[in-house]
Amino acid sequence: MNVICWAKLLGGTMAMLKNEFGFDKVYLLNQDVAWDRGTAGVMAKKIFHELGYEVIGHDQFPTGFSDFSSALMKAKARGPVSCHLF
Repeated sequence: MNVICWAKLLGGTMAMLKNEFGFDKVYLLNQDVAWDRGTAGVMAKKIFHELGYEVIGHDQFPTGFSDFSSALMKAKARGPVSCHLF
């Protein structure tokens, strides 16, 4: 799946989550590689903004990283949020 299709799919999913459950905040987690940094950046600046989401945090992790507990605790501390790992 290419990045454009992925962004459209995620945008539709996020619109549904907002409409069905009232989510309006998002915390982004992405792998620290070029395509993923770009995707997360476009999602944060364009897609989530257009959908009315507030991006309350963003962390990047090196390839192979597996302990996301610190980032998830930061997201939880900032209130009800939809957290996405790219």
